[in-house]
Amino acid sequence: TGSEGVYHSLGNYSDEEAIKLVVAASEKLGKQPSDILRWFGERAISRFYEKWPEMFDRFDNLFEYILSLNDIIHPQVKQLYPGAQVPYFKTISQSEDELIVEYTSSRQMCHLAEGLILGSAKRFDTPVEVTQPSCVHNSDNKCHLSIKLVK
Repeated sequence: TGSEGVYHSLGNYSDEEAIKLVVAASEKLGKQPSDILRWFGERAISRFYEKWPEMFDRFDNLFEYILSLNDIIHPQVKQLYPGAQVPYFKTISQSEDELIVEYTSSRQMCHLAEGLILGSAKRFDTPVEVTQPSCVHNSDNKCHLSIKLVK
């Protein structure tokens, strides 16, 4: 990417830097940037759990965890990483086996959110299917993430 940086867990990095890395990985691996972001998000959860298991262990299930992001998890992230830009999740609908949330972020990394949800589902031993019925990358006004339990 032409970057001279060294990355570590305490840093805040520009969106441009992250995008360069995603594009480079995409080109090198012959995959779509959305697939790279999804893959990264899914695998990042294992690392998050190693460092902060209490952020997961306090919840009984995946939906409870996702519904806590705005009020519990993201404030803790901001405390750990001042200046962090976290997304906002608004509940659109919820049933016993499906949760639909609206994802809002200036970064528009909804595919990273998909991966983080998939990784979290593994952490909660909860098979899910995550889809986006609407996405800003498909010229929709908003991103909606549908998380369906697979039985």
